[in-house]
Amino acid sequence: MLSSEEFCFLNETHAVRSPSDWNHPKLEKLWLYNLHYFDDLTSVDAELRTEWHQDLIQRWIEENPSGIGNGWEPYPVSLRIVNLIKWGLAGNKLKVDWVNSLAVQAEWLKKNLETHLLGNHLFANAKALIYASLFLKCDLGDEWYKKGTKLIERELHEQVLRDGGNFELSTMYHLIFLEDLIDLVNIHRAYLLDLPKFLEETIIKMILWMELMCHPDGEISFFNDAAIGITPSVEEIQQYAKRLNCYPKEGIK
Repeated sequence: MLSSEEFCFLNETHAVRSPSDWNHPKLEKLWLYNLHYFDDLTSVDAELRTEWHQDLIQRWIEENPSGIGNGWEPYPVSLRIVNLIKWGLAGNKLKVDWVNSLAVQAEWLKKNLETHLLGNHLFANAKALIYASLFLKCDLGDEWYKKGTKLIERELHEQVLRDGGNFELSTMYHLIFLEDLIDLVNIHRAYLLDLPKFLEETIIKMILWMELMCHPDGEISFFNDAAIGITPSVEEIQQYAKRLNCYPKEGIK
């Protein structure tokens, strides 16, 4: 995020100055997806851009009617919900209409799960429902939580192989998925709740696999659409797991 209206994704910089720019027909869909993720809310030094973020949230709500455009596709909705909630839990105040928008997005997501795509998309949907349920504490929250945890427990068996690798067989996607799992531990610990089944043991298996797939410099090896800089680093993942006490103990094989 270069200013309140200017963004650089995928090595391309574009401005978003009018409502139509959120879905500009000449921009690549992946670039627009990144625009709607709101990843900058949880990026390095995000607190230095709080006013930009406030403008971004307000504009998005005003200029993206419910169910219309790239921003309302389930995957961007899922990532945006989590980023907004992390931003709120970091000490930023969410206005009433922003909270209401979060509830609308979560309920829309529940009705539009990516069961046709499965994989990391469906897992991101489930994670967002859990985050929304715990953060918003509204009447619909129990339903979101039950739906999310049921999917998480099912997909852990589907998406994590016996050796701890993610079924995409990409070291980069492995780290994305692993961060999602640790995030789920974090949000449950924050609200003093029991973890979904198999979560901690799956994290430990996935960390061991991750470390085996690293080069001596500590970076991931390049298998199947993997690149450095798209995810948190291996070291950051390790430190995150250690802070939450879900890191493998010495001697575990």
